[in-house]
Amino acid sequence: MPCLIVLGITLSGQQPALAQHDPAQHDMSSGQAAAAPSSGDAGAAMMAAMARMNQAMNGAPMTGDIDRDFVAMMIPHHQGAIDMCKVEQRHGKDPVLLKMCRGIVADQAKDIALMRRWQQQHERLP
Repeated sequence: MPCLIVLGITLSGQQPALAQHDPAQHDMSSGQAAAAPSSGDAGAAMMAAMARMNQAMNGAPMTGDIDRDFVAMMIPHHQGAIDMCKVEQRHGKDPVLLKMCRGIVADQAKDIALMRRWQQQHERLP
């Protein structure tokens, strides 16, 4: 069953909860799987990558400026994709997935560099 993403809007000015998921899948906030990881060390490494990504995304400061908030969330999201692909590259065997991961690592790294440049260019603007 796929994760359910729920975006909330509050009128109180507090940060809304960004996502909820089916606990039968994975506890993404702690990086712990509800069931045992899929393949020992590789499964644990994949869950650790997800935990780092989620911790970084949850820690991203929300400013109310959609552009800044988008970039603050997307950098760790893209880094999470890179980290998961590195696990796939170390442990995976499927040539299609390994090729896909090579592309993901290259593309996401370029996107992260672009977003970091954008952050630097816009850090002094109101």
